[in-house]
Amino acid sequence: SIRTLCHTQPQQCPSQPCLNGGTCTEGWNRFVCDCTNTTFTGPTCGKEAATLSFNGSAHMTVRMDKEMVTQTEDIILRFRTSKPLGLLLISSTVETGDRIELAVAAGRIRLALRVDVKEKRKEDREKDTILLVGQNLNDNEWHTIRFSRRGANLKLQLNNQMAVRAELEGKYATMQWRTLHIGGLHHAEEEISMSTTVPNFVGEIQQFYFNNIPYIELARALSTEQSISAKQRRLPRIPSKIPLGT
Repeated sequence: SIRTLCHTQPQQCPSQPCLNGGTCTEGWNRFVCDCTNTTFTGPTCGKEAATLSFNGSAHMTVRMDKEMVTQTEDIILRFRTSKPLGLLLISSTVETGDRIELAVAAGRIRLALRVDVKEKRKEDREKDTILLVGQNLNDNEWHTIRFSRRGANLKLQLNNQMAVRAELEGKYATMQWRTLHIGGLHHAEEEISMSTTVPNFVGEIQQFYFNNIPYIELARALSTEQSISAKQRRLPRIPSKIPLGT
């Protein structure tokens, strides 16, 4: 006969493997370090995270090789600034009016989301769903933003504070996008076509993840330079076969 045995795996986190303030989570016979609330990265948060400096005319662009359609989005972004207004992230697509816009606005974090908009029109700005968190965030201290969408369900969290939740009206399922603009836009024409009124960001950004892909760290890995300057930097096109949802 075969007896079913229950095996208790030894805990990994009591040994404090995560460095520099990283948060340890138990896995199956392993540990996982969450470094996104720190200025470090790597398996044990032992490597300094790449930091992009933005001066109001700098930007970083991630362009996919085709239009992407997602049912879920997860965003993590860490920033610091002394300015009360600045564009952190905006998505764009050439085919629809869908977008995510994340910005510092009046010292708060403002997220504007527009999905299932089939045409690009300025009046579609009224269809944005707005979430706000935090206050006095232009204190030149590091802050971590986490946003997630699961269909119509939205969640926005700042640092380790209580998350703000909202639900989209109607049966929203997919969002279309092709390009991610981090820290600002390159041309005035982009501002017009995407109907954003937020100026480019001034400050520093690190730990940027979109659907679990660490794009700033990826840019550093692909670069032959020792340091990353945000100005005029463009990532190579990312193959669409990389999984972009969970």
